[in-house]
Amino acid sequence: MKLHEKIKQLRTQKGLLQAEFAEKIGLSHGHITRLETGKFNPSTEVLKKIATLFDVSADFLLDDTTDTAYDIDVKTKPLADKLKLISSLDEKQQEAIMTIIDSMLKEKKMKEVLTQGH
Repeated sequence: MKLHEKIKQLRTQKGLLQAEFAEKIGLSHGHITRLETGKFNPSTEVLKKIATLFDVSADFLLDDTTDTAYDIDVKTKPLADKLKLISSLDEKQQEAIMTIIDSMLKEKKMKEVLTQGH
């Protein structure tokens, strides 16, 4: 997905009108229209503002091979904060956390299966 497509998708997911988005990042409505149609490339400063507003990395915005920012529904702020921090760990550390999570989920599922049988 191209930069302009990602920006439009993120804006609409956040429920912002182009005018509201423009105001938040300090551009005119016309710039947003051109930005979302691929006719205007944002400066580094504007790109940083967009990334901050949508809570994504500039790398995500610029990487054409990444299609979607994952939108997950986390009920508690501490959990959401931890999930964001996990992405800053190296790959080996992330794999270790995934192994622990998988183990806990399997244990939970096993308990559910065993309690249904009784």
